[in-house]
Amino acid sequence: MNLLESAKAGIIEFLENDRQKVLLLNGTEQFKKHLLALYMIGIFEKRGTLLFRTNTLRNAEDFLQMKSRAESGHAYTYNKSLSVYIDTNSSFLWKETPSSVDYCILYPLESIEKEEAKKTIVSDAICRTAKKVFIVSSKPQAIEDWLTEFVDAVVHFDASRSPIKKNAAF
Repeated sequence: MNLLESAKAGIIEFLENDRQKVLLLNGTEQFKKHLLALYMIGIFEKRGTLLFRTNTLRNAEDFLQMKSRAESGHAYTYNKSLSVYIDTNSSFLWKETPSSVDYCILYPLESIEKEEAKKTIVSDAICRTAKKVFIVSSKPQAIEDWLTEFVDAVVHFDASRSPIKKNAAF
């Protein structure tokens, strides 16, 4: 099984496990892991809502390869099955996105710079997510000490050696 297939299998195992809520997706090539998570959720979920939380709306446009300007509070359709909402690590935008979603992708983890904000941002994402939270790290393997209390599963994806294309999501 190649690295991409192994990561996909780990994500499917996580999505099917009712006892796990938070996955840390780490590895190389930070610009592919969040797209892999989005792709796998889109395959797994026939209809649902997803919160994509990142450091800035402008970065969301780049990370999701959007053709239009990202707005907080607006639902974007992905793969005809997911309504995707975007917000940032700044709590003032959180009121513009739904208080309850099915899935959340928090990316990149390293964009949370202030020590006191880390747990608040992750806790809020977990509280508003009914099903699964994907925390995507740009670090190859390490899990930071403060994060261990939240994470139920870890999937490692070395994207630099795997044949995944960056496809426009929106």
